[in-house]
Amino acid sequence: YIVVNADEGDPGAYIDRMLMEMDPFRLLEATIIAGYATGARRAFIYIRREYPEAIGTITSAAQEMLDSNYLGAGIFGTDFSFDVKIVTGKGSYVCGEETALLRSIEGKRPEVALRPPYPTERGLFGKPTVVNNVETLANIPWIINHGSAAFAEIGFSKSRGTKAISLNSLFRNPGLYEIDMGTTIDQVVNGIGGGLKSGNLKGIIVGGPIAGIIPPSRFGTRIGYEEMKAIGGELGHGGIIAFDEGTSIRDLISHVSSFVAYESCGKCTPCRLGSRTVENIFSGNNKGRSWTRNDYEILSDTLLETSLCGLGGGLGEFLKSAALNYPGEVDACFV
Repeated sequence: YIVVNADEGDPGAYIDRMLMEMDPFRLLEATIIAGYATGARRAFIYIRREYPEAIGTITSAAQEMLDSNYLGAGIFGTDFSFDVKIVTGKGSYVCGEETALLRSIEGKRPEVALRPPYPTERGLFGKPTVVNNVETLANIPWIINHGSAAFAEIGFSKSRGTKAISLNSLFRNPGLYEIDMGTTIDQVVNGIGGGLKSGNLKGIIVGGPIAGIIPPSRFGTRIGYEEMKAIGGELGHGGIIAFDEGTSIRDLISHVSSFVAYESCGKCTPCRLGSRTVENIFSGNNKGRSWTRNDYEILSDTLLETSLCGLGGGLGEFLKSAALNYPGEVDACFV
């Protein structure tokens, strides 16, 4: 099977929504090509339920393609048949994790599954399954038409092509943009975004609520997967959330850990209990216990190294990033 992960749940990210609503045929064409290349005969496009317009747009486009024999049995008289089914997401943030997403399509409780086996070996309904997000697939038609060499000319290092990004409402120029890989963070934040509408910029979170915090001192970094990882960040979906000097790191950690605790599927102990513990520490609900800076490090490492998926692991990375880039504020939270 081919499964398109359009369960874009990161706050501040609307890239998948934009791609589906503006050019649904591009995604469907890419899905068909992926099916042809892998020998799959059916695809499931799993779209976040909070995107009713995207669901309607993709559904209408798929029906139009079926009526024109771009989909269905014996496409254009060949022996290649391909079917696409649109699935509405179940609402949980963890449905964006590939194994939870597959369980959701199967009608099961969306929770993370142990790996291996990986979906490419044993995925949806026990069959080999390719899971990709919308933006990854949307690159395929362009590469087919222009060639891989032309695609590789865009970007730098191991990060090639372009990346869609979204800037939140604190920027002077909020919105969706497409940039070349290799553009510096400063060019995005202060060039494209125009800086903050008001106040002094304290930092940004790129790629979702559980990505690392990036301070202005690191804005010279070029945007690429390895480069973002090297400074404790993630590129993820490309949502960029700015916060100003009025935001305390303590409140930020409390908010993010509360989000993780609420969205956790509960299957693994590190995420289920660890996220709640972090929330209690930073919300002041310590239940009589005095937590130390060493406890913070242990929690960070445990979440990062033993969680089943990127939700708990991402919180661990977030905590480490906060301690790395804002050590004084983190230290001040402990006795």
